[in-house]
Amino acid sequence: MMQTDADIVTQEDLVEFVIERDSSVADEVSDRQGVSMELCHVHLPKLDDLDPVDYDRKGGRVYIDSATLAARLEDARSMIENILEERTD
Repeated sequence: MMQTDADIVTQEDLVEFVIERDSSVADEVSDRQGVSMELCHVHLPKLDDLDPVDYDRKGGRVYIDSATLAARLEDARSMIENILEERTD
């Protein structure tokens, strides 16, 4: 992915986003560190492997390719629909 074609957010922005939206996560230092570690070591590397993001671990930046992300989400939605249809047949 070309980084100039992507939306750029910081890892800290993503931590804030998760904390604001996840009612099970309190806005405490330990929870912030946990969310940050999980993003850094689990979720962002997985997304990086699937191409919708380029994760710059050293710089703490995430380059998001919205078109690729939307396509991957659509693929996942289609797969889930197919699985559900097979179960009802």
